[in-house]
Amino acid sequence: MPRVSIMKLETLIKQSQSLIRDGIKITGFSLLVAIGAYIFEVFWLAKLACVAAGYGVLSTLPIYWIFRQIIFSAHLSMLEKTIFNAVHEKLQPREAELWNKQVAAINKIAINPEESEVNFFVMRDGKPDFPPELCFTKRRKIKIANFDIEADTCAAKLRGCVWCMKGCVFSIEYRSNISEFERAAQDQWHVVRCQIVNYPA
Repeated sequence: MPRVSIMKLETLIKQSQSLIRDGIKITGFSLLVAIGAYIFEVFWLAKLACVAAGYGVLSTLPIYWIFRQIIFSAHLSMLEKTIFNAVHEKLQPREAELWNKQVAAINKIAINPEESEVNFFVMRDGKPDFPPELCFTKRRKIKIANFDIEADTCAAKLRGCVWCMKGCVFSIEYRSNISEFERAAQDQWHVVRCQIVNYPA
């Protein structure tokens, strides 16, 4: 790791230790933000270290992917919530009710390094185990919906589709890079089209 990166990491550690010694009172949310920012910084430095050490494969992993996998692997992003809400509005009442319960039950999210697909799971006892009472009638893998999203602040667009497998929501597939769209849109977008392809019940 470059010397400047080591010094930067040491400074962050010392600052954290100083806050603890001084007994500074901060809210739980502020603490979460601080910890998240700190870990993000550590991963960024680790990425630089991989470049310097010649570990090409590790150095190519996107910071967004690492951050989502490690820090927020159980929380839906704003974009994912937008897409799931759009699908919910197009489903029949009974299907929509199950859909909301399925989305609420998700506790593990995995995104591929290319940021083109996100998979959703309900983990119980260390393995995927979706509650059967929340599953739809159709158990085969089916495409539920296609969607188009446009940014409010620029010309950025995002297209993709939502899949169910074994009767439950399974994945969102994107036709372009997720973080590039989110960065361009600055968290301001709207759904242009959401079309149900196969009703799950």
